[in-house]
Amino acid sequence: MNIAGSISYILAGKRIPQNQVEFLRFSFFDFFNQYKFLEGKISTYKEFYEEYTSFEEARKLLVELLST
Repeated sequence: MNIAGSISYILAGKRIPQNQVEFLRFSFFDFFNQYKFLEGKISTYKEFYEEYTSFEEARKLLVELLST
């Protein structure tokens, strides 16, 4: 939700709140340690993995964009 929300801020030309930017620095598995056991197995769930990968790429691009 943080990734999608951050993208909507950018598309609307709004400034992303700093606390939201800080959360973008963490991957899903960094932030939700209780699901870390799925990290190596996530690719076996095709649709979930594709969505996770898309959001992870978007998160990394946002972090890069906001770091400049």
